[in-house]
Amino acid sequence: PYDKGWTAKLDGKPVKLDRAQQGFMKLDAPTGQHKVELQFFPQGLKAGLTCFFVGIFLFIGYDFVKRKSSMRDQKH
Repeated sequence: PYDKGWTAKLDGKPVKLDRAQQGFMKLDAPTGQHKVELQFFPQGLKAGLTCFFVGIFLFIGYDFVKRKSSMRDQKH
């Protein structure tokens, strides 16, 4: 099914994908034998991965600060 995350290459060169009929994908190719490559990259994946890694970084930072303050409290 057609979605904005799809990209296509025809013989190694990027080509435009269009929507056909009720949600199928189509690309224009000249007559003859060709190699077609399709790749899918979900739209929200980049934002999701960014949020995930920022969250992990914040958690590690919070844990580091908490451990450091608890060690300081134990010394006094």
